[in-house]
Amino acid sequence: MLKNINKASEKVYDGGPDQTSNQILSLNIDGRLFNIPLKEIKPLEQINTYCHSITPSKVSSDLSLKITNFDGMEIYHGSKKGLKLYFNYAEEMDVVLIFSFGEFQSGRFICQYEGFYKV
Repeated sequence: MLKNINKASEKVYDGGPDQTSNQILSLNIDGRLFNIPLKEIKPLEQINTYCHSITPSKVSSDLSLKITNFDGMEIYHGSKKGLKLYFNYAEEMDVVLIFSFGEFQSGRFICQYEGFYKV
């Protein structure tokens, strides 16, 4: 059973595009350490493949973030301009971590941890 999102706001990466391929995101959530390779976060649109009880629209709504439509496709905006929503499913702990990630300024990428769902 899906529980409500536990919101947070923590910048976990701020750097150039050349560093993203080997960057590890380290998070301490409720006393548990998560080390997630940045390259393993997935676009929010794919969340139903990993966790059937969460939809991209629900995540955006729970975080009070904007959804726009472009050419028939929904775009799930992150918490800062230029960022989009991503997720990582930590199956062994039944947790879905939500991130905003993207190019914040020219050549500067940011990843912001937004919260998690316990599934």
